[in-house]
Amino acid sequence: MNEMISYGGGVNSVAMTVLLVREGWRRPIIFADTGCEWPDTTCYNRLMDDWLAQFGLSITVVKRDDGSEYAGHGGLYGYLWWRKMIVFPAVRFCTVEYKIAPLNQWRAAKGDVRR
Repeated sequence: MNEMISYGGGVNSVAMTVLLVREGWRRPIIFADTGCEWPDTTCYNRLMDDWLAQFGLSITVVKRDDGSEYAGHGGLYGYLWWRKMIVFPAVRFCTVEYKIAPLNQWRAAKGDVRR
């Protein structure tokens, strides 16, 4: 089993990561980049990476890259433009295809095939 922190850069995942690292977490911290993250998120992730370095940790960034129709369009915005779609938040396909799928790809590459 490949345990990891699914780090999103928001208040909850930052707090969880800080608490776990202070308690001794020394396993992967993974950020699934949709290709359209806020510049502030990217900047904060660099600050978080700097803080994690003192513990010998860093944030691993993963993206959708599996040959599916969701990959290869420059991220979520590119995919939406290509499909001429508008996001409907209640459906949450963005979370499934651009957050969960890359995390599962990372886990599968490490030999963990749980779903």
